[in-house]
Amino acid sequence: MGLPDADTAVILITDKHEPDVMIADGFHSVMHLCVADIVQPDIDNAKAIIDFAATRNCSHLLVYCRCFGISSAVVKVLVERFGIAFLMKTEATAARKTDFLIHNARFQRLLESAHEESFATNRG
Repeated sequence: MGLPDADTAVILITDKHEPDVMIADGFHSVMHLCVADIVQPDIDNAKAIIDFAATRNCSHLLVYCRCFGISSAVVKVLVERFGIAFLMKTEATAARKTDFLIHNARFQRLLESAHEESFATNRG
């Protein structure tokens, strides 16, 4: 897979104080989420990510955030809830017996809550 790739969606998470991030043309779709607090995104941020991920019809998803704990939480939930394959594994992750070095547990809970709410709304 070369990047950019028409079968790859991108979730780009930045805070309002970061300079603009340039994304090359050619991706399936790009979600740029500019959050007020990059360390502690809120439930609306979580819902936006879940909605974006749920509506993608592509094979790959690229998540970028300068706060590693946030991007790890996003990847963790998308793997567990949507069955998206997690392809990167390092010696450090194998030693911890997890695919996620560090993730923001609070934001993980918000993402899971947003996913459950979205699932309940779509079912009923």
